[in-house]
Amino acid sequence: MNFSVLGPRLGAIARRIPQNTSVADIGTDHGRLPRALADAGWTDVIASDAQPQPLSGARQLLAGTTVKIRLGSGLAVLRPGEVETVCMSGMGGRRMVEILSAHEDVLDQLKTLVLQPQREAEALRRWLVGQGWGLLDEEVIQEKGRFYQVMVWRPAVCDEGWTELDFRYGPLTLRNGGAVAQAWIADELRHLEENYASIRVHSPGNPDADTLQKRIRALQQILQDWR
Repeated sequence: MNFSVLGPRLGAIARRIPQNTSVADIGTDHGRLPRALADAGWTDVIASDAQPQPLSGARQLLAGTTVKIRLGSGLAVLRPGEVETVCMSGMGGRRMVEILSAHEDVLDQLKTLVLQPQREAEALRRWLVGQGWGLLDEEVIQEKGRFYQVMVWRPAVCDEGWTELDFRYGPLTLRNGGAVAQAWIADELRHLEENYASIRVHSPGNPDADTLQKRIRALQQILQDWR
């Protein structure tokens, strides 16, 4: 199914939403994702946002579709079992944890989570694994010079043996590699090397330098293994 009209980031999210399932886009902003899903044949879609201003734009974009629009915070807009899939994007991983943990009755009835954290992906992964969710799919997306991580989670999938690097960068990304993933890891490595150099110049003896050096070596090894 072609979601190219959404761009790489939202398109990657849309492609991972199971077909013919009920879905809620939490933090929908102006409703572009629900609109694309409705146009592609999804008939049970909820678009929600905690702020009334973006929802006013979503109402215009979603006019004439079957998408239900709701104003409210996080999963509070949903009844337990009302939808099978929840997607969230454009917010931090810790904020996603707050949203998911605030309504466990809704979370427990979900079959799929499609998530794109803007930052703090490591905290999100740690929490989901701790809650018994398993990582089904993930991909690093590049759009307008920025990198984004898109991930799909389902309950009761056995995920054993997560390493610190897995939590930080994603086990499937580390396993599968690819051109965009390599570019992302190279960019992460560049930032770490810049921080390391700055600490050595401006804060000699700082214990953070050892931690940064270990992380630098780990990323260098990842890139070497991918070559």
